[in-house]
Amino acid sequence: MSSNDFVNDEIKCAIEPLNSVCLSAPRGQTKEVVRDFFGEVRGSKYVHRKATIHGVKGETHDVTMLISTARYGGQPGSHWKSWLGSPDTESARFAYVASSRPRHRLIWAVKSLSTEEIEKFKKLGFHVY
Repeated sequence: MSSNDFVNDEIKCAIEPLNSVCLSAPRGQTKEVVRDFFGEVRGSKYVHRKATIHGVKGETHDVTMLISTARYGGQPGSHWKSWLGSPDTESARFAYVASSRPRHRLIWAVKSLSTEEIEKFKKLGFHVY
């Protein structure tokens, strides 16, 4: 993720350690919480905090990155398609909470979009890279 052109230098230093992280849960353990909070990144002149959507409710940030699961149908509400579903769903409310935190930049990290899906994101105002 950190090697993509749309990721600026301030964010790269915070997410580079995640490049080697496998975000797939072992079979049968998808409902178990891995961790609710990862803590601050040390050694950077910028303060970066990783937290759950619940953990950032009511806060404001300069930049927010919302990371979708790779596959639809895994952990309920964790894939971008569920965020764009009916606005009455809990998934859509979570996406709203997370997406309304940043002052300057919102990043939705999603895996491999079809041409049709890219157009859907562009119509919503996203820049797709």
